[in-house]
Amino acid sequence: MKNKIFTLIIIAFIINGCDFSSERKQKNNKSNNYKKDTIMIFSHKILAIEKKVVDLTSPSDLFMFQDFIKIYEKPNLYKANALEFISQRETTEQQKTITLYSMQNLNIKDYLDIVRTLYNLYLKNEINLNLLERSLAYPFNQNYLIIKNFDNSDVRQLLNQIRNTEEVSNKFKLSIDNILSGKTWKKIKKFKENSGH
Repeated sequence: MKNKIFTLIIIAFIINGCDFSSERKQKNNKSNNYKKDTIMIFSHKILAIEKKVVDLTSPSDLFMFQDFIKIYEKPNLYKANALEFISQRETTEQQKTITLYSMQNLNIKDYLDIVRTLYNLYLKNEINLNLLERSLAYPFNQNYLIIKNFDNSDVRQLLNQIRNTEEVSNKFKLSIDNILSGKTWKKIKKFKENSGH
């Protein structure tokens, strides 16, 4: 009798264990599907923005489009999608640039993840140097996130890492030196004061 009860308990446990396992698989599938859906929604937004803006002769034109503003105002909601989108080989340079611009309202810690991703893409020859430079020194929102945080240890570590890369041009290395020394931020602050900003 005891053996029968014990056997029934084991069978019930196995059945429930299988149920939990299939339940976990369903949750994982839902999570993966959600991730795919959100990256698709994000990529569609960037493609729609690109279609409207045509080219980026004047990046500030991006603020004419609600899709861009929604991402720019709450970039932390889209950061994971942005990282995945800019890492895809089929994403064009202009789409990556729009994505970069949409992320320039992030805090410094999160923005560094964007720059690191671009740096790794540059090392793999998947983006040109211009896009990496733009991520460091040419913000279109006048926020100068990297430049004004030149004394942040994580910023300095990444800038030094980029600077010590053989493939980086001497001109870009000099630009990084000026950021690291604080000269660039000093010049920007002086210009802002003189122009009344």
